[in-house]
Amino acid sequence: MRAARIRNIRRALAYSLLAIGCLLLAATILSPKASTAIPSVDGCVSCHQKQNAAVLALFVRSTHGQAGKSCSSCHGGDPSATDKQAAHGAGFVGKPTAAEQLRMCGNCHRAQMVAFRGSRHAAGAQPGQRPDCVQCHGAHGVGVRPADFSLSYYCSGCHGLEYLPALPSQWRDMLAVSDEIRNSIREREEAGSHPSSDVITRAKDIRRQIAEVVHATDLQSGIERSADIVKQGEAVKKAVASSK
Repeated sequence: MRAARIRNIRRALAYSLLAIGCLLLAATILSPKASTAIPSVDGCVSCHQKQNAAVLALFVRSTHGQAGKSCSSCHGGDPSATDKQAAHGAGFVGKPTAAEQLRMCGNCHRAQMVAFRGSRHAAGAQPGQRPDCVQCHGAHGVGVRPADFSLSYYCSGCHGLEYLPALPSQWRDMLAVSDEIRNSIREREEAGSHPSSDVITRAKDIRRQIAEVVHATDLQSGIERSADIVKQGEAVKKAVASSK
């Protein structure tokens, strides 16, 4: 009897330690350091952690994840449900079409949606050549660009090939300076230096200015604004290079 009681106590202790280990693992996956964006009670996370752990990890690092958005913020559905059918109800959109993407992204990015709807990308593109939000920005990894990503090279995938004429040199210079700023910031951070918050804010503002003309495909405005944007970019690059 005593031996059996000891075995039961050891078994209970083992189960308790296992439970604590699982809780610690969950806390690590969804820790504040990674992101406080996705609540641990989110049914989307508990289900897709098993099926799409890599996608979830990418989302946690993304701009949307860091901003506190959840799966249902974009896809709809009911994150509190434990049944798949119920979770995928309530306006759920799993794989949005280009039109659904525009409505989905436009719920938050209204100015960009309006600009894009009136742009040549939306109205003037040939069938099969119209870019959408995800093609340019990515889906679950918005804001998490590969180290070798180049905005100017990406745009040349259509502009300058058999589809469309090359962009004016002013546009190419404007896109290139955005790439150079991002690369210089990454290189400094890898070297242990961190640009000031003011420099980061100025870099983001340059991207915002470029986005305004890109979303609207405003060719003339891009040409007129490019010299000033490039000048701002060169100043930011110098500030990044001098950061400690």
